[in-house]
Amino acid sequence: MMTAWMRVRRAGLWVACLIPVLVVGCKNVDRAADRSIAAQDVTRPDVIVVHDFATTPDQLTPGAGVRTELVQTTARSANEQAIGQGFADTFAASLVEELKQMGLPAQRAGAPLPSGGYVLSIEGQFVSLASDQPEASAIVGFGAGWPNAVADIQVHGTTTSGQQLFENLEFSLADAKRPPEHMPAGVLAKLPAGAEVPDSTKAELDATAKAAASAAAKQLAPFFADHGWISPNVESSAPPAALGAILVAGHPASVPGPAPVTHGGHRT
Repeated sequence: MMTAWMRVRRAGLWVACLIPVLVVGCKNVDRAADRSIAAQDVTRPDVIVVHDFATTPDQLTPGAGVRTELVQTTARSANEQAIGQGFADTFAASLVEELKQMGLPAQRAGAPLPSGGYVLSIEGQFVSLASDQPEASAIVGFGAGWPNAVADIQVHGTTTSGQQLFENLEFSLADAKRPPEHMPAGVLAKLPAGAEVPDSTKAELDATAKAAASAAAKQLAPFFADHGWISPNVESSAPPAALGAILVAGHPASVPGPAPVTHGGHRT
């Protein structure tokens, strides 16, 4: 099921085609076409580096693909930053464990990288909308009045032509199947300004972040399977869920084979 943010991103693809300086080959395609692109041969990485996802505007990676005309750039409050950073930390740590369960060599960003190995990077941002309407404005991160949150994920590798976007997908955090009051927006709605987050609430948020990481791993599994890195039958611990995803404007029409790198495959 496609979320409002996904519908906005899909609706905006044809607009992006009018701006060639920002787009490398614009195609409004569905998931089947995405899988066809991904099916081209890409070498199994020696390590997959999972970065903390952005939860404030200043943490966005340049070129992340967020549609800035729809995203408010106001800074997050102290509560929002604390909740967001804690959620992103648990999400990244849990995603690493989910990928390891698939038999993939995953680690958090900041850990030493293998010498001379090929590095794949997973990064992204959490984006929240005020409503489920496609025209609704959004923020990077979480807020009490922004209940519809999605994870926007990018998979990068280094090829003979430099840094390459291999995959860009999104899913709603609602697919983690957690109670609304245990979601970041629900917690923020109950938390007084400047108040410490109770340990019981932190535990609830951690459980939500772990469930979201399981859903993210399940969504990434077809990409890994298409390249032969895992069996098509291998899944993470994520429960079955209808996770929609789209191909964003600017996804390459072809994926060249990667060149071995020492430390160039990770994002800084």
